[in-house]
Amino acid sequence: MVALMIALLLETEGVSAQSAVQSPPPQMAEAGRWQVAVEGQATRGLRGAYLCQSDRFVGQYCFFAGCQAAAPLGLYVVTPSLAISGLRAATLVVDGRRIGPLDFTQVEGSEDVFAARLSGANASRYLQAMRSGSRFAFDFQEGSDAYSYAGELKGSSRAIAQAMEICPAVGALFDVDGVVDTVLEDACQGRGGSMDGAGVIQADLDRDGVADVIVDESFVTCEGPELWMRRPLSCGAQVCEFHIYMHRNGALVHTLTGQNSLGGIVEGALPGVRVVSHGGRTDVIRWTGSGFAPD
Repeated sequence: MVALMIALLLETEGVSAQSAVQSPPPQMAEAGRWQVAVEGQATRGLRGAYLCQSDRFVGQYCFFAGCQAAAPLGLYVVTPSLAISGLRAATLVVDGRRIGPLDFTQVEGSEDVFAARLSGANASRYLQAMRSGSRFAFDFQEGSDAYSYAGELKGSSRAIAQAMEICPAVGALFDVDGVVDTVLEDACQGRGGSMDGAGVIQADLDRDGVADVIVDESFVTCEGPELWMRRPLSCGAQVCEFHIYMHRNGALVHTLTGQNSLGGIVEGALPGVRVVSHGGRTDVIRWTGSGFAPD
C-alpha cells in the first residue's frame, strides 16, 4: 500500500519512479554487493560502505553505513520516497532477526538523504550483524503502513570494516574504562553491572605498538533481583560473547564480537586469541590486516 502510494505521488508530481533519485556518479552504480565510497567518490557528501539498487515503485535508492563531514558513523538511506511517505521509525532486521530500532531524520539541506544515528550502546551490535549476515532490511512501520527497504549483504564485512576506518567512531572510546562501560551497558541492558578484571585482556594484536582490548562477557555480573537477570543476555549454557576493540587513530574501535569463551593469548608473529566454542572446540584467531580469521 505504502509503495503504491509513493509511486502514485511521484507520478502526480511529474517524476517517474526510475528518475526520482538523482543518477549517482559511475562509482555509485548498482553492483549487487557492498562497496566503499571514499573522499572524492562521495555522493551527497556521504562516504563509507554502500549498496545501491532499484525498486519498481520507488526507483533507485542507496544504503550507507557511513558518515557525512565530521559526523560519526551511522546508517543512511538515500531516496526521496521517505520525504513523500513521511516514514521515519524503522527496525533493522538481519536474516529474519530483529536487531533493534532505527529513527531516521532528514539530513538538513538534503531532499533525499535520511540518517539514523547510532549510539555507543548499539553501534557494535548493529554493525556486526550487518557484517556477518546474508540479508538485511530496514522495516518501516507495521501493518498496512509497512514498507521495507531490503537488500543482500554480499561484501558487507570488508566494506563496513573500511567504513569504520574512514568515519569517526561512534561514541569514540579512548580508554579501557570506556570499553568496559560500553560492554556493561549493552550486556546488562542498562540495568547496571560489574566486570571482573580477569575478563579484560590487553594485547597488541596487530603489532602496531599499542595495546588492543578484549572483553569477555562471562566475567560480567548484572544487577537484578532474580538470579537469571544477573547473567548477560548473550550468555548461553556454556559460553558468552566476547568483544575485541582495536586501536585506530587514537581511539578504541569495536572490531569483532564472537559467541565464545576466551582461553587467553597465544604468542606468534602476530598474537592469537584462543576461543572456546560450545562443546569445547578450541580455535585460535589472529588479525589478518582487515579482520580476524582462524589459524
